[in-house]
Amino acid sequence: MIWHGWRRIETGVPALTPRQLAERGLEHFSAGRLTAAESDFRQAWTLDPGYAEMPYNLALVADARGERDAAVEWLREAIALRPGFAEAHFNLATVLAELDDPAGAVGAYHAAENLGADSRSARAGRGWAPPAYGSRMDRNTRCCRRTPHRY
Repeated sequence: MIWHGWRRIETGVPALTPRQLAERGLEHFSAGRLTAAESDFRQAWTLDPGYAEMPYNLALVADARGERDAAVEWLREAIALRPGFAEAHFNLATVLAELDDPAGAVGAYHAAENLGADSRSARAGRGWAPPAYGSRMDRNTRCCRRTPHRY
């Protein structure tokens, strides 16, 4: 429903819930429609600001666009909302490694491993040191990243 002046107009289109917005955002993300995915994730997060998976999903959108610094900020927001979010720690470590921050990456991998993230990949990341970690990261972590979370 919308209001036009003093009259209420029924549109017949009910408002979407945060869950529905998140699901639609996931569909957009999977289809490569990053702008639409970002819009739905932002709307869902606006409606449910405590939902840590939305900044996590926004980080994946930023990462898919090559915006690594923005991805780091979104992942940190997700971790602030839910400190036990192992996948967010794991992806933060991976993005930090891509940004050539091995100290930050190793710390985030330790956190991910302690929280139960894919232990084989987290252990592989833990021992990295520059300059050799780039190709190893590609082999061990690319398959574990970019998995959006559902509501």
